[in-house]
Parts: sequence; structure tokens; C-alpha cells
Amino acid sequence: MTNFGLLLILYIVFSRILELFISYRNTKKLLKLGAKEHFKFHYYLLVFFHLTVIVYFLIKSLEVDINLDINLIVFIILQFFRLKVHLDLGKYWTTRIIVLEKTPMINNGLYKHFKHPNYLIVIIEIFFLCLIFKDILALLFFSTINIFLILWRIFYEERANKNRGRF
Repeated sequence: MTNFGLLLILYIVFSRILELFISYRNTKKLLKLGAKEHFKFHYYLLVFFHLTVIVYFLIKSLEVDINLDINLIVFIILQFFRLKVHLDLGKYWTTRIIVLEKTPMINNGLYKHFKHPNYLIVIIEIFFLCLIFKDILALLFFSTINIFLILWRIFYEERANKNRGRF
């Protein structure tokens, strides 16, 4: 019997590692172009949170198997939106707050309709990950912390980008 829960978590681990490599590459390129990193003190707290969620559900996936249900289907669909965010931002996508001052903000793709589609996707992902594993306590705990961290992150992003226009 295949453990779909473990496969899901391994997918998340693989995709997040890939994202970290892409972010690192984009960050280096942007810094060479004169961009500056802002408010980096909060970055490792965000990383710690996401690692905690992944480890928690990795352990949970060894204890509980999941079924293909609507929650898993929504999570899979969200991965396409996550990819769309990466494509919309292109070379500007990073996991840090990196600002290239003279460059206007992206205003196409999902960013044409939502100011922070990436964070909306993360909120929904955490929510559905908890539902996939039928863990309501984790949903309350992780979602509450996640929303707080994302609001904190948006506050700092807005401050860092206050002098930039949109294109």
C-alpha cells in the first residue's frame, strides 16, 4: 500500500528545497544589480515556522495515511497557483524582502488581481494541509501563527516597497 501522506510531504520538502535554490539564485542576481535586503531579522523565524510545519506533518504522515479527497485536490490545484506566482515574479521572486528601488512593482498575472497572491496561497496551503491530515488542532495552531507571520511579513514588505510604483 502506498503512503500518499508521506509522498505529499516529500513533494513539499522537494519543492521547498527547489524554491530555496531559486530564491538564492535570484537574490544574488538582484543584489548584484543594486537591490537591498530589508528587514532580514524576521526571515529565520519564517523558515523555522515552515520547517516546524513540515516536520510535524512528516511525522504525522508516518502515522496516518491520507486518501484522495477534495482537500488533497484543492492542495494540488494550489500548486499551480504557486507556480504561477513564481512565473509572474520571474527573476524578482525570492523568499526574502529584496527591493530593487528603481524597478516598479509587478502588476501582471495574479498580481493584477491580488496584491499578495503568494501569501494568500500559503495561508490556504497550510489550512488544507491540516484538513488533508484531518488535524483540527494543527489547523488552529498553525493557521493562527501563519496568519500572524504573514501579516507581519506584509507589513515589512509594504514598508520596504513604499516608494515603488507598479507596472
